[in-house]
Amino acid sequence: MNESLQKQQQTQSQAQSSLFQNPLMSQGLKKTLLDGLLPTGPIALEVKQLPSDESCLFHAVACALEPQFYTQYEQDQKRVANSIRKLVSHYLHKIPPSGIDPQSLAGYNTPTAYAEYIENEKAWGTTLEMSILGDHYNVQFCIMTLTDKGVVASLWPPNKPYTRRIYLLNNSVKQESKHYDMIVANSNGTQYFLLPANENNIYYGAANLAEQIRQTVS
Repeated sequence: MNESLQKQQQTQSQAQSSLFQNPLMSQGLKKTLLDGLLPTGPIALEVKQLPSDESCLFHAVACALEPQFYTQYEQDQKRVANSIRKLVSHYLHKIPPSGIDPQSLAGYNTPTAYAEYIENEKAWGTTLEMSILGDHYNVQFCIMTLTDKGVVASLWPPNKPYTRRIYLLNNSVKQESKHYDMIVANSNGTQYFLLPANENNIYYGAANLAEQIRQTVS
């Protein structure tokens, strides 16, 4: 492991908490987590590291939107992440070639061909998958991408009035391999993966956290 990657992981893990450190004890808390609401009181933003298995986007969706199935066991995490892949594939099988921008298909001729590709566990999720999953779950993805010159933020799907947001940290520009981690909120030891989309302090806090991490690997 190179020195810059070690520094990044150390920075990310300073406030790290386990996904199921605090079980969801009430339906009210479950509803809050899935509605993208935050409790009153101090909130800290932190990085949740995702498995480095080319399925990081699908792990992010699984733990944020299917928490009842995404347990602490690796085999369960993999199974749910793969089910999210199949959801994308199912959507692509249904739409005609004219219904999608060919440039988003990564060189594949038809949505069906791309659908077969994305079911491969080593196929990395892109903004196409974010747009499909965002519309399916009524959620928006905010990507904080680390570059040599700063942090670049982008929203997928764009221009949608969704109230819930998943924040992703994209370190692919700074590292050799493609990878997403999550930026999540922590309140009294409970992590919140779905965050309100209309809270500017969350947006700018996530950007500031990404910038701190970027500086450690510059």
